[in-house]
Order: sequence, then structure tokens, then C-alpha cells
Amino acid sequence: MTRQVIILDGELEYDLVVEDNKCSFMYSNSEKWYEHIRGTKTFSLEDDGNGFKFKSGEKNRLDYSEAFLLYVALRLKYEHYNIEIAEIKNL
Repeated sequence: MTRQVIILDGELEYDLVVEDNKCSFMYSNSEKWYEHIRGTKTFSLEDDGNGFKFKSGEKNRLDYSEAFLLYVALRLKYEHYNIEIAEIKNL
């Protein structure tokens, strides 16, 4: 099991716990969050080898903060890839 922190714009936002193929994002203990949610799980996902299963309550959609956490998880999984996005110009 590894624990990491997610810092966004210089502020501690989330703690990330990675165990086997499971990632759990927890609200950090930062004063940024209300006391009652500090340290609680916000989003989790599991890599089943052919995709990600995610748990975000009982919803069937991701809100923007959950989509951001999925983006973070994908960046960690594919950290050695050099991905570039370029504009296609008309010739």
C-alpha cells in the first residue's frame, strides 16, 4: 500500500491510497474542507485490467471534481507516456 498527496495550485487537496489495483481518494485534513468530511473517502476506482470500475456514491455520472480525480489516476497510471495535443491547421 502506498499513500500519496494530491496538491492542486499549491494546496493540499486529497490523499491518495493505492493498494494493489485500487485507488481511493480521500479528502485531505486541510482546513479547506469542512471538518466532518476531512479524511473521508470521496472517490475510488479499481483497475480490472481492461478498464476502471469506479465508485462515487450511487450515481451514474461524474461531477467535475470526480472527473478531475479520474484524470489524476490516469496520469499516475500512464506517467511514462508522452502525450501531446496539437492543433490541426487547414492546409
